[in-house]
Amino acid sequence: MKKIRLEWEKGWESKVILTSVVQVAQDGIRYDEIKKRMRILDALEAVKEAQKFLYLEDADWDLLRACINGFKFGAAHKSLVSILSYVMEAEDGNPATSIPAESVPGQRLSGSAVRTPDSKPANGKLDTADSTGESVVIDAGKTEYMER
Repeated sequence: MKKIRLEWEKGWESKVILTSVVQVAQDGIRYDEIKKRMRILDALEAVKEAQKFLYLEDADWDLLRACINGFKFGAAHKSLVSILSYVMEAEDGNPATSIPAESVPGQRLSGSAVRTPDSKPANGKLDTADSTGESVVIDAGKTEYMER
């Protein structure tokens, strides 16, 4: 799975640029190719405003790179180069990967799952849900950051 950074500069949003690149086929498109591209378009459609990353399966990432390489852009802009570079140089990543909280500043980040030991509930345990919706109890004495 590939982790692609997204940009949200007004007029140069990654979601809009990449959707256009995937939707347009310079020399026409076959049905089987449309079905493959729909996986990428569905992932892009699910992106919420200001989301930091897009995650694509390796085969979808390869297809997105091929779409970029085959697309004839009508403008050159620094933001466009950044957006395309983030796709072409995407790193391996997983939206459910947990990383140690020591690599995250000590305060709780808005919208993240970072909790510090001093924020533990009265019973010393933090009850939360994992990505499958199942309830998980985490010892509040251990700090953890879940990347979303």
